[in-house]
Amino acid sequence: MYKGVVEYIKTQLETEFDNVYVGEQDWQNIFKIGKPIVEILPTTATRAPEGMSGIGNEEWEIQINVATKGMSMDSEEMEIDNLEHMMTVVDLFKSDSTSVDGYPVRFRVMGYDASRILLDKEDGQGYYVTACAVTTNAKITR
Repeated sequence: MYKGVVEYIKTQLETEFDNVYVGEQDWQNIFKIGKPIVEILPTTATRAPEGMSGIGNEEWEIQINVATKGMSMDSEEMEIDNLEHMMTVVDLFKSDSTSVDGYPVRFRVMGYDASRILLDKEDGQGYYVTACAVTTNAKITR
């Protein structure tokens, strides 16, 4: 079932982004100027087993990172694009629901953050990298 949840998240993200990966990537080898890279990183989960009510659920946090590399002279435009990427991911999952393996799954956004870095001479002077992280929560009801 967890694989189905991750596949659903990946499918949703692929409607907006071209380079979507599950797990951490070697960004230096796959970065292309102006092309966002998206990582899906499953993290913490909690479980409430079936009890007297007969309903159990699991809540699972998934971090979604979006990063873009560009020229430092385009930093202002990249900052705006970064915010747009972050809000695109938020909009995809802020109140989404689906069914995976016959079980209802509800998504909500738990938090999001944007950051940036200007690369120094050793890493490629003149490049600017923006990134955002969105933490979603998938609640699976059994």
